[in-house]
Amino acid sequence: MTLRNPHPSDGFEKNVIHTEITTEQYATKQVVIPKIPLSPPEDEQSQFKFIWKQFPIRLYFVMTINKMHYQMLDYIL
Repeated sequence: MTLRNPHPSDGFEKNVIHTEITTEQYATKQVVIPKIPLSPPEDEQSQFKFIWKQFPIRLYFVMTINKMHYQMLDYIL
C-alpha cells in the first residue's frame, strides 16, 4: 500500500493496492484493489455516525519446503 503517490505517471494512487493475479486462468492479470467504505446499519442506536474503510482482501502466507532424500542438514543450510 502506498501512503502517497510516488509516480503519478505510472498510475499509483494513495491507499490503493496494485497487485498481479497468479492463479490459473487469470495468471499475470494486473488489478487495482481500492478501499471500500463500511458503516454500521441505520437501525442501531448510536450517538455518532462513523465510517471506516477497509481493503476487501485476506492475507495468506504460503510456505513450500523442497527436500531431497538423503540430504544432510549441513548441505541444506
